[in-house]
Amino acid sequence: MAVVAVQCGLRFSDIAKLEISDINFEDGTLFIRKPKNRKSRHVTMTQTVNEILQEWLQQMRSTLVFPSAANKPLWNVDDDFREVVTELGLNDNVTENKDRLVFHSLRHTFASHLAKKGYTEIMLAKLLGHCSTEMTRRYTHLMPETQQSAASEIEELLKVGHQVSL
Repeated sequence: MAVVAVQCGLRFSDIAKLEISDINFEDGTLFIRKPKNRKSRHVTMTQTVNEILQEWLQQMRSTLVFPSAANKPLWNVDDDFREVVTELGLNDNVTENKDRLVFHSLRHTFASHLAKKGYTEIMLAKLLGHCSTEMTRRYTHLMPETQQSAASEIEELLKVGHQVSL
């Protein structure tokens, strides 16, 4: 579930509701049914997610991709996730709750890394399933290094000696 979250930018609730019929291995997509904003959509799987899900589903006997022990959708991942995070020491010495690693941090990681690579808020909003870029701004911010990279690129393009069309 963690790999799906961080590589597809999905919420826990979206992953918990995934049914096997929502996976299209040929197209490499997941159908996200009735997400938080109620607008179902398709998201692209990475090759890693595709391979993990194919292997995972070989052992499944449910219509759900990640069923609970009662064969119902999971409703909370926090305890198991927190246990792994604790075991790995990922929140050791973290004093502020807002800085603690929680499952939703994986979605933030997805958005932040793409923002650092220069993806626009419009693209990130689409990938995250946001209706507007206002919500996306809560997950990302224009990183100073991205601003520096943009400045360096324009400087390189406009260096004396380059032909510039105006």
